[in-house]
Amino acid sequence: MKRAYHFVNETVEIEVEEKWDQVLKELDRLEYNNNHRETRRHSSLDDPDGKGSRIPSEKNLEEEVERREEIVMLKRAVATLGQAQKDLLRRVYYLEEKQSEIAKAEGVQRTAISGRLQRIYTQLKKFFEKTEKRP
Repeated sequence: MKRAYHFVNETVEIEVEEKWDQVLKELDRLEYNNNHRETRRHSSLDDPDGKGSRIPSEKNLEEEVERREEIVMLKRAVATLGQAQKDLLRRVYYLEEKQSEIAKAEGVQRTAISGRLQRIYTQLKKFFEKTEKRP
């Protein structure tokens, strides 16, 4: 069975056995799915809707400015966290992993993950309380 590989300047065809062709097809499928998933996950906090820069209507301008300020504050708050805390937040909220899955992967009880998240929330809450008190 022949398989074609397309490069920028050329296309190369190689002969492979049927069993390897099936393996290669499955690897191609997995790579496509992974790339597709990565594309969906990469969205900017500056543009969470993925719609590109847009000028809001006057009616929504105040809401838009407020939303962007909240995003900036959230970025600052998350920047105060340690790398392990950032990774945990990413896993829970961005990758949507369950606490029990994370606990199993790390070899700890689910309550340990819950406790870590609670400490993160407390730290973020303190950051926001401190920021609100500033003039």
